[in-house]
Amino acid sequence: METLIKHIAEVTGGRIEKYQPVSGGDIAEAFVLETANGSLFLKTLQNPDAKDIFSAEAKGLREMEKSQSIKVPEIISIGQVNETSYLLLEYIEGKNVGAKDFEKLGRGVAKMHQYTTVSFGFESDNFIGLLPQSNRTSTSWPEFYTSERLMPQLEKAVKLGHLLPEETLTKERVLKTCKKLLPDCSASLLHGDLWSGNYLIAQSGIPYLIDPAVYYGHREADLAMSRLFGGFDESFYQAYYEVWPKEPEEAERIEIYQLYHLLVHLNLFGLGYKASVKRTLEKYFF
Repeated sequence: METLIKHIAEVTGGRIEKYQPVSGGDIAEAFVLETANGSLFLKTLQNPDAKDIFSAEAKGLREMEKSQSIKVPEIISIGQVNETSYLLLEYIEGKNVGAKDFEKLGRGVAKMHQYTTVSFGFESDNFIGLLPQSNRTSTSWPEFYTSERLMPQLEKAVKLGHLLPEETLTKERVLKTCKKLLPDCSASLLHGDLWSGNYLIAQSGIPYLIDPAVYYGHREADLAMSRLFGGFDESFYQAYYEVWPKEPEEAERIEIYQLYHLLVHLNLFGLGYKASVKRTLEKYFF
């Protein structure tokens, strides 16, 4: 760690006075670095894909920044020292979050979703957690969601032994359901992994998004993820729908969009998520 800290000091042109570990999520280790010019946030990872993971994260942050709808931390540096890859960011000191803060966050996410393009996917692949996420573009949302989201995770679940072959589905069956239930829609800029650990409210009250897995897709996919593990405060959704009104069929699609993230968690963290995956598969696809 000392070699890495010395490298960071050289990159930033200032002495690192102290550093301390902080909660950084399930994947990377995280530290707050104290310098003479203020605090920095350092994420580290020792993994064969680590450099690519951090490069993809930085690219996602830049894409959200381009939308001029919501703040993201400034990227200071990306690099590798020995076997450790790192991403160095502006440090955002958070605060206790109230209803007004969730309203700002909801409006910001809705405005980000109004940043659209002509195809679903993204210009490059990235990662969801440690898992590769294919973003090969398509002009059909049901085709993209089938081919680039559900099928890779279903196939991986079988490969890892989390699902038996008879518990999974053919692409044809998945696509048939997706074509039936998923709409023609705009290709909105999505955070891609929008849960409560991936936003910050700064001391100033400004909301920030962090740790993205960006792509362009149906905006409801972000909303569905935000509801998966307890959901955000209701004021978030009220403010969001003031900017972009709720569609009548949204509730019918939530579980289809949550299925992707349940499969990701099954493949990352194991069989504790299998029952939820099977319930959704049996409800919509069998």
